[in-house]
Amino acid sequence: EEVDFQPASSTGGENYGWRCYEGNHSFNTTGCGPMSDYVFPVAEYANAGADCSVTGGFVYRGLNFPNLYGHYLYTDYCSGKIWSLTPDGSGGWNNQLLKDLNNFQFVSFGENKNGELFLAALGSGIIYRVTDSDLQWDYSSNLQPASCPGANDGFISISFNAVAPAMQYLWSTGDTTSIITDLAGGTYSITITAPNGSTATETFELPESVLQLSGVVTPVTCPGDSDGAIDLTLTGNVEPAHASWSDGSDEFDRTGLTEGTYSVTVTTDEGCTLTQTFGVGAANDAPTVPVIQLQNDTVLSVPDTYSAYQWFLNGEEIPGANGATWVAQESGLYTVVVGNAAGCTSTSDPILVELTSTTQLPEGLREASVQPNPFSASLGLELRSERPLDLELKLLNMNGQVVNE
Repeated sequence: EEVDFQPASSTGGENYGWRCYEGNHSFNTTGCGPMSDYVFPVAEYANAGADCSVTGGFVYRGLNFPNLYGHYLYTDYCSGKIWSLTPDGSGGWNNQLLKDLNNFQFVSFGENKNGELFLAALGSGIIYRVTDSDLQWDYSSNLQPASCPGANDGFISISFNAVAPAMQYLWSTGDTTSIITDLAGGTYSITITAPNGSTATETFELPESVLQLSGVVTPVTCPGDSDGAIDLTLTGNVEPAHASWSDGSDEFDRTGLTEGTYSVTVTTDEGCTLTQTFGVGAANDAPTVPVIQLQNDTVLSVPDTYSAYQWFLNGEEIPGANGATWVAQESGLYTVVVGNAAGCTSTSDPILVELTSTTQLPEGLREASVQPNPFSASLGLELRSERPLDLELKLLNMNGQVVNE
């Protein structure tokens, strides 16, 4: 197995001598040129024993482990050994065994945005981070959002452990210290440069503020109802807060609301002001407003597609008038309230009924009454006369058709 090197300044086209040579050893040199025609590896090892297959890696360019900086790391799948390669300064290379780990595991190296390295272990299904226990330059960050929404008093700071040397900092704001202050919410990034030339970049999302105002709206059940509610939540607050609503209320949580738009301004004792607007709608639709039809001067009707009906005369509820049809027995203004399955109602426009027709009773008949009216299965007829009479009686429906005589 071999590791070959191509300098960054190369224009390409290196011939590494494969087939003619395996590593630095002749394999099949028939028809091959002189050795000077080929570029030979910077490291090699035999694959006839415990080692079998080289897994190439990366030159470590991370900031966290300075002892590894500039080292090319590679491994062998069968033996689990990890080596490092570094130039010796004289045109040669130092090949150092760093660790002999588990066999039949490591199949690939990976690199993150800051040059930190990782190893994929196929057998265990684990991705390991490559670290150095001898020396680590570790850093952490501290974010403090603005005290109030819209304020500019947040900050972000970077701190290194005690063994790390002085670093250079360059923020997206142009600042060059380990801490930036007077910040509003937003996105900020930093590039950290170590004395050995390694760099690390980090990006931070600074929240607008730890204070957040939200609300849960409960709609009214039906249009026109007043059972809506708004439940406010103020997170990140440690002092009392006061609410002022657009309709004049100072209650923090609202109940008994009708449909509409409600705005609230919440002020905390720390001096923060937060404003939010909520819309209260209806959970169910009202039924279509019915239109009353009048037939034969007395028969009132609306479509029979509703779930409930109640007729009114001059604004007063008519007992028992709970169907799609009603026969007017008195003159006046009639309306009907209809309901749907959700219990929502709509009211019709009024319709004026004037009972102008009169009935001329036959001579000798003092009184005639029909009950109930309207009727379905049975009908009661009561006649009062001054003397015995011979009468012919016809029963007609509302369309004028004779149903009995």
